[in-house]
Amino acid sequence: MKQKKRINPAFYIMTVPMAVLFFCFHTFPFLQGVFYSFTDWKGYGNWNFVGLRNYLHIFQDKNVGYSYLFTFKFAICATILVNVVSLLLACALNAKIGCKNFLKAVFFLPYMLGTLIISYVFKYIFANLIPVLGKALGIAALSNNVLGTGNAWIGVLVVTIWQSMAFNTLIYLSGLQTVDRDLYEAAALDGATGFRRFFQITFPLIAPFFTINMVLSGKNYLMAFDQFIAMTNGGPGTATTTISVLIYKKGFSGGQFAYQSANAVLLFLVVVLISVFQLRVLEGGEGRLMKKTACKQKEKKNRLLTLLLLLLAVVCIFGPLYMTVVIALKSPQEMSHVLALPRHIQWSNFAKAWDMTDYPRKFANTLFITLVNLMFTVFTNAMASYAIARNRKKSRFFNFLYYYFISAMFIPFNVLMLPLVNEANKFHIDNVLGITFLYIVFGMPMNTFLYTGYIKSIPEALDEAAVIDGATPFQTFVRIMFPVLKPMTATVAILSVMWTWNDFLMPLVLLSDKKQQTLQLAQYIFQGQFNTQYNLAFASYLLVLLPVLVFYVLCQKWIISGVVTGAVKQ
Repeated sequence: MKQKKRINPAFYIMTVPMAVLFFCFHTFPFLQGVFYSFTDWKGYGNWNFVGLRNYLHIFQDKNVGYSYLFTFKFAICATILVNVVSLLLACALNAKIGCKNFLKAVFFLPYMLGTLIISYVFKYIFANLIPVLGKALGIAALSNNVLGTGNAWIGVLVVTIWQSMAFNTLIYLSGLQTVDRDLYEAAALDGATGFRRFFQITFPLIAPFFTINMVLSGKNYLMAFDQFIAMTNGGPGTATTTISVLIYKKGFSGGQFAYQSANAVLLFLVVVLISVFQLRVLEGGEGRLMKKTACKQKEKKNRLLTLLLLLLAVVCIFGPLYMTVVIALKSPQEMSHVLALPRHIQWSNFAKAWDMTDYPRKFANTLFITLVNLMFTVFTNAMASYAIARNRKKSRFFNFLYYYFISAMFIPFNVLMLPLVNEANKFHIDNVLGITFLYIVFGMPMNTFLYTGYIKSIPEALDEAAVIDGATPFQTFVRIMFPVLKPMTATVAILSVMWTWNDFLMPLVLLSDKKQQTLQLAQYIFQGQFNTQYNLAFASYLLVLLPVLVFYVLCQKWIISGVVTGAVKQ
């Protein structure tokens, strides 16, 4: 009988500490949230066990029912439209066009910008620019601010599509680049062109990328929060109150801690069931599509398509950014001419916004959180993922850890949000250092998924050769594996940086001290101070966006290639 190979204890050292921390600050708050959902606790004082009363009441609560129906409507529309637009854009960018790299960089730009800031910019566009154009063109539907009507959700949907299509487009583009163009030549000989070629060859081959985008999109839009808080605050009335917005508002300020904990648990179950359903349906479809398919075709560059994409980039991507810069440089007297250049540049707007938002302190806080999280996340998560990937087939423990981390991707932050605040207060981690630590912990599920997928493609012969040379697992990881992981590390680093820099919800619920706040949170809090001083507000937005824009301009080549590499490896 073949003896089972013993696992080196070093692999346990690589994973157990991270697993313990993850349990304490992710799983335990989740379990607390589930527990509190069976009580009548208000977030303070005594509590009593009430069994299923909260859950039964949820099914009778018309406000909750409406929020779920609205959330479903928004999630379905956003998921379909974002993926349709992204797939069309990816096919256009994958065609024979000029300025291809420039256009890729431009259309990926929205992903780098924070949802909160972009929502504020579009909120101004819907209130001050679109109605003017609507009246000038005689279009009644555009003559009023859509955010103040019963169709306010459509305005939020537009912003969601604008920002979300960037990442999804790049995922589809990475899939399209794996398609052998020789297949198109064979299809052309068989008379398959245009739509027929797309549905019979292209789409079946990129079906796995379609599955990834659909599942992640559906999950994210079911938990939509930032754009609704910034653009409508759940209004008019409760017309655009998503489940996430309802849980936040009622859980923290409505005295419904336990009741909204039950609501959050229900949202978790909904997200899991819908995600599993999507995976089953879409993965089943992948197999059938792949069976239908079994380049180097010389094509001239499509100048018309190139011009159309450039026009789309100018109007849809550069347009809002141009308006942000122009308004930030204007005086209050010039605000009536939205798109006109300022007569005299008002640099003082930036100085006032700098002081009003305490920009240096907020910038330092955000930079500290981003950089420290990046350094610890990349190394610790890569090391833990290496141990898990190399031992999943050898040990039930490591296989359990893999599914333990991955399953947490489907736990909405809303389920953890309420009990996490209590944990943060108890352990005094409701500060910059504490939230940095939480970002490291909360990033583990996605990073483990990305790293383990990449490590599977690396031959184990590298590890075996290192062992023969006397290297320990730690030495093997540091000297051999970590350098080999460079492409995926770039992906993880990019996603981590953009998440922590642009995140709004976690700082909102954890950082109450003004001295500890981040740039995104400062924009939300100081909106009231800006009042109708849009020039100061936009100067403040630009101060927040500028570091990201500079970072993207300098590193866009590595950012795009990193995300594409990560997508292909998955």
